[in-house]
Amino acid sequence: MTADQAVARLSAEQGLGRLMGVHPAKRLSTGRLAGLWFFVVLSVAMVVMIPLAGFFLYMIFKSPNHSKKAAAKQVLLYEAGLIVADVDGPTGYFRYDSMSVLQAITKVIRNGVHVRTDYVFTFRDRLGREKQVTQFYERITDLGAAVQAAVSRAQLPAVFAALDRGEQLQFGDLALHREGIITRKAAIRWQEVQGLDVKNGVVVVKKAGKWLPSVMPVAKIPNFFVFMDAAQRLQRGA
Repeated sequence: MTADQAVARLSAEQGLGRLMGVHPAKRLSTGRLAGLWFFVVLSVAMVVMIPLAGFFLYMIFKSPNHSKKAAAKQVLLYEAGLIVADVDGPTGYFRYDSMSVLQAITKVIRNGVHVRTDYVFTFRDRLGREKQVTQFYERITDLGAAVQAAVSRAQLPAVFAALDRGEQLQFGDLALHREGIITRKAAIRWQEVQGLDVKNGVVVVKKAGKWLPSVMPVAKIPNFFVFMDAAQRLQRGA
């Protein structure tokens, strides 16, 4: 059985539905590749820097441009879930109605200049199995947004139903209840909440005209989009 056949079989067995998008490994741009070769030549020419040449060669030949194994890695998005695969076939699958997503988006600044943005999306199922997806894959921002939106569509109805029944729902160290939001330091009634926002990657709550000290980093809140949608609905309802 080929890797593609194994992926197709798994998607059918799990009822993931129609294929909606594929995010393959991201190939190095022509400029980036040329730059790496330039440093290889420069390192060899300077003799004392020859060990660096080996490092740059490693980066080149491990990239999807030259490595079939790296190029075969991909994330496939379906109607009901996703599959992470490599040259041998599926390495993990997750259903939108039962998975959790942690997202960490970090801007890297050097000497006051934004040099890149790092993306890490951690997918986890109810058994604790997980996969991390980074900017190694093409169109990582689209991938992350699509998965977060799909998880929200799949899980929000059940979340709202549970909240309407008076249940308390946990999102990492934060909890939501129809009466209020519970943080590590306090329980705040929705009638007291004047705003709920994200500032510098941290969820913050406005109470009595003031933004309270940082509540929880977005990177530590499972299914952040679900959390925010539910919290804002509860706040509006109050």
